[in-house]
Amino acid sequence: MEKRKWPWKKKSSEKSGGESESSESISSHSERFSEDQEAIRASANEDAQSPEVTSEAKKIDDDDVDDDEVKENVKTLTEKLSAALVNVGAKEELVKQHSKVAEEAVAGWEKAENEVAAVKQQLDAAVQQNLSLDVKNSHLDGALKECVRQLRQARDEQEKRIKDALAETSRDWEAKKVDFERQILDLEKEKSSLKHELVSCRGELEVVAIERDLSARAAETASKVHLESIKKVARLEAECRRLQSVARKSPPLQFKPPAKKSIAACSLEIDMMDDFLEMERLAARESASEQASSDEPLTAELDSMTRRVADLENMLEKSEAERSELQIALDETVDALKAAESRIVEAEIRCNELHNEFAAAYETNESLEYQLGTMEEESRNMASSIDSLRAESENDRNISAGIKTKCRELESELARTIQLQQITLDELRNELTAAYETKESLESQLSTMKAEAIAMSSSVDSLKAEIEEERKLSAQQTTKCQELENELTKIILELDLQQRTHSNSEPRVKQEDLAVAADKLAECQKTIASLGRQLQSLTTLEDFFIDTSSIPGFSRDPSSSDTGELWRLPSNGAFDAGHLANGSKDSSRSSSSSPSSTNHVMAAKNWNGFGKFFIRSKSVADHDNGQE
Repeated sequence: MEKRKWPWKKKSSEKSGGESESSESISSHSERFSEDQEAIRASANEDAQSPEVTSEAKKIDDDDVDDDEVKENVKTLTEKLSAALVNVGAKEELVKQHSKVAEEAVAGWEKAENEVAAVKQQLDAAVQQNLSLDVKNSHLDGALKECVRQLRQARDEQEKRIKDALAETSRDWEAKKVDFERQILDLEKEKSSLKHELVSCRGELEVVAIERDLSARAAETASKVHLESIKKVARLEAECRRLQSVARKSPPLQFKPPAKKSIAACSLEIDMMDDFLEMERLAARESASEQASSDEPLTAELDSMTRRVADLENMLEKSEAERSELQIALDETVDALKAAESRIVEAEIRCNELHNEFAAAYETNESLEYQLGTMEEESRNMASSIDSLRAESENDRNISAGIKTKCRELESELARTIQLQQITLDELRNELTAAYETKESLESQLSTMKAEAIAMSSSVDSLKAEIEEERKLSAQQTTKCQELENELTKIILELDLQQRTHSNSEPRVKQEDLAVAADKLAECQKTIASLGRQLQSLTTLEDFFIDTSSIPGFSRDPSSSDTGELWRLPSNGAFDAGHLANGSKDSSRSSSSSPSSTNHVMAAKNWNGFGKFFIRSKSVADHDNGQE
């Protein structure tokens, strides 16, 4: 027998052309059915022309024709069902693809909107940053101008203060210098005058010292003279005593008290010289009257000596007074010299202080000049920083302008992309609405097919019973075929034996017998082929029912079926000669297996085909039973 495959064992790439293939398969099967009918009619005519065709051969031919029709109907129905399933699956896939594309388009549109919002936010941030940079730049320009103005003003004021301070310090220093020079000149003049005075004082002191020496010498000479005069006085006293002793012999009363005086005590006390002289004078005066003639030279000498001593004492007093005055003048000159030296030291200290002040003023001037240089350097640095800030502001402005142009370009591109996405979205919406409409139409068709499937599920049981009867009949027919084959083999063997035995006697009869045997053999082969085709159709129908019962979407309960699932039909293998030997096993297995669920079914045309198949198979079975 020929090996045939079910039409739903095609690749997934051929699903798009499901409808065209189904139509082509239907047309091809119809052509095959017409060819089979013509062949059956031709064979029927040949059987009618042959006078030796029996009624059993006619019955087998009718069964063969019915089996072919049933087979073709089953094939067309299965192909239509597979085509419908493929079409529905393709449309479901198309609907899913359209919905997926629509979701992707919506997601892309939302993403584009989010990107537009992000770009707008970036643009707003850039604009705000640009505005803040402009404000900052204006503030920096104002601050820079103010700093430059303050710097210039501070530099001018500082230069003015420095110049004023330098002029004032120079004037003060010049004035102080002139004063100190004048003071130095005065002090030098005073010093020179003091030196002259000191020289004169030294000369005077030398003179005074010489005079003192002279006075000392004069005093020594005076003391010597005084001693001599004392000696002379002592001699005079001794002579006076002698005279007194002489005169004592005739002493007058008025000379007695003075004789008792001690002349030695007067010589020991130099300070009492005046008293002694007075006493001498008194004595001389008292004795002048008596001894005027003898004592006049002595008294004159004594008076001259006393006068000389008084002069010497006066000179000594004068020299002492002059000495004290000179000492005082010397002390004053020394004090003046010390004061002048102290003033000179103070003047030197003041000069040093002025020099230090001048050095400090010079250092302050240098520090001010250094500060001025640093301020000028800072001003140059600030000017360079201002230039860099201006360059940065220009760069920021250029960047902001570039960002604005880019934002405009992005906005234009975004508007174009939004328009394109809107167009594609409209197209996808139209396609989606068309897909929804097709889906609704398919769902309506599916609901009708479900109703038909529910109606057909009731006839499946009866169909199974009839299939069991057909299987029994096919088994009987196979046994009959085997018997006929055995008979044919026996006849052929007999004919061979007869041909061998009667080869010479009856060649004509043998030829007729051989023709009859050949006709019978052809008829037997036809009946065997028709029985094989019938059995193949029965097995394929059984496999179809088994496959439809194994499909999860094909059930009697329409509520349990899911419209969203795809129809997946299992692919069966080709029918071979093993099915004939395992017919009883397949029948028992198919009878024991009950369908749990039914798949989506065809339209009303397919149901009419099934009806014809059931009626024709039933009529064939009744005809066979009647013949038996």
